Amino acid sequence: MTRVIDGDTIECRQRGIRVRLLGIDAPELSQGRFGAGARQALAGLTPVRAKVDLELDVETTDRYGRVLAYVWTRDSTFVNAEMLRSGYAVLYTKSPNVKHIETLTAAAQEARRARAGLWATSAFDCPPAAYRRHRCN
Repeated sequence: MTRVIDGDTIECRQRGIRVRLLGIDAPELSQGRFGAGARQALAGLTPVRAKVDLELDVETTDRYGRVLAYVWTRDSTFVNAEMLRSGYAVLYTKSPNVKHIETLTAAAQEARRARAGLWATSAFDCPPAAYRRHRCN
């Protein structure tokens, strides 16, 4: 791992590939403290120089050329689920990449019920996907 780009994208040292975490959607950096908080949460789970394992699903890249993956730390932390559970991302699944949908759904529900992380704020009043489409501020 060389750097955390935002709350749902990392860059891996190996060939400089960008990895988009499957099953989650984090606030954009342009969403101010919400985006910065999500990025910081991901950085805490995947520090620079940390070794991570990538697990692919059916579709392996997105339209931007990023590798689509589930990310696991060497101590077996499922990073995608932890971002949801800690409240720094919302569930975002797109068929056919649904290998871990049950685990991710449970983590997202747990965070929302507990008002964890950004759920304790107004961050998800405008979900990241709606923000990107300029449907809310």
